[in-house]
Amino acid sequence: MEDIFIESLLVHENNLYAGADTIIYKKIGIDGTWQKTKPLPADPGAGVSTMIKTGNRLFVGTHRHGVFETNDEGDIWIDRSTGLSKSFAVTSFTIRNGILYAGTSGNGIFALDLSSASPEWIPFRNGLPDNTGAWDINTLYNHDGILVSGAGQSGYVYLNKAGSDQWYEQQFGEMVQIGLGMWALSNANGSVVGAASNGLYSSSDSGSTWKYFNPGTGIIAPARFAGYKEKVYAALTKLTFGTFIFSTVDGGKEWHFEENLPGIPAYDFKAFSDRLYLASYNGLWYRNMNPAGIDDNITPADFVLYQNYPNPFNPFTTIKYSVPVRSHVSLKVYDVLGREVAALVNETKEKGIHSVNFIADNISSGVYFYKLTAGKSAVSKKLLVLK
Repeated sequence: MEDIFIESLLVHENNLYAGADTIIYKKIGIDGTWQKTKPLPADPGAGVSTMIKTGNRLFVGTHRHGVFETNDEGDIWIDRSTGLSKSFAVTSFTIRNGILYAGTSGNGIFALDLSSASPEWIPFRNGLPDNTGAWDINTLYNHDGILVSGAGQSGYVYLNKAGSDQWYEQQFGEMVQIGLGMWALSNANGSVVGAASNGLYSSSDSGSTWKYFNPGTGIIAPARFAGYKEKVYAALTKLTFGTFIFSTVDGGKEWHFEENLPGIPAYDFKAFSDRLYLASYNGLWYRNMNPAGIDDNITPADFVLYQNYPNPFNPFTTIKYSVPVRSHVSLKVYDVLGREVAALVNETKEKGIHSVNFIADNISSGVYFYKLTAGKSAVSKKLLVLK
C-alpha cells in the first residue's frame, strides 16, 4: 500500500478494509495482497471517515459527501445519502435489529431501514439537546441492544434502549477545563469501555455508571479500541501528536501500558490475522502479537522476573513477573548507585502471573535496575530510560 492517509479500518470475516480519500483498500488474510476499489463518486478530499459491513453490503461514510454503498466490493457505488445532509461529516455507524444508525459531526444521529426498497435516512435524535454538543457525535456503539453515543465535550454519553425513539443522557465523568468528550466505545468482557479526553472509563451496567482510569497521557484526541483474544487494546492519541497503547483483560477495571508511538496519531485501530493495525496520516502501521518478552501463554511454575517491555522506553513500560505460591512481593527500581527511585509493588500476591506499569516521568535518562523479591527469592534485571 502507498504511504497515504488512512482514516478508517474495518474487519469483516477474513477481510481487512482500509479507507483512504476516495478509495477503499482490501486485504484478504494476512498474506493477501492489497486490492483497490474503484473511486467513490465524490470529489477528492471526501475522505472515508467510517465503514460498516452487513452481509455483502458495505457502507462508507465520508466528510461532507454523504454515505455510499457497494454490494460488489467496490466496483459499483450507490449514493445512499437520501435524507442525510451532506453538509455534515459522517463519523460512525452501528447496526441494531436491521436498522443502520449513522452519527454525524453536528447534525445528530440518523436511522436507515436496511430492509427498505427505497432506503431513506430518518432523524433519530429525540432527546438529544441541540445546545450542549449532543448532536456532535464522536462514536456510536450497540451494547446488547442499548445504543450508546459519545458526543460533545460536556462529560455525558447518551443512551437509547431498543423499542424507544428517545435518548437520555448519563454523566460519565466530571467536566475539566478543556471539556470532556467520549471518543470511542467498545466491549470488554461484557462491560462497556470508553476512551475520553482525560483517560479510560468502564461501565458494567450498560453505561449507567462509570469507573475512571487515569493513564497519565495528558489530553487525548482521538482514541480507538481493538480486541484480540482475551485482551482489549486502547490506542490513545495525545494532542501533542503521539499514541499510547494500553490493554485490559478484566473489562476495564485495570489497564496496563503496552507501548508508546511518538509522532504517530491513531485514526483507527483494529486486530486482524494476529496483528494490531493502526491507521495514520502516513499509511498503516502494524504490530505482530506476542512479541519477544510478552508471552501470554506462560505458566506460573516458577519464580520469574521478565524483561520489561518496551525497553528502552519513555515514559511508560510494563514489568511482568510470576510467583509460584502466595507470598509477599516487593518490586522496586534502583539507580546505578543503588538508590531506590520507585516502589512498584509491596503487598501479598496470589500464585500466578502479574504485571505492573512503571511511569518514569520524574527520573532522567539512564540505566536502572528493578528487583523482585518474594519470600527468600530475589532477582534483578536492567532497564533503560531514554528521553
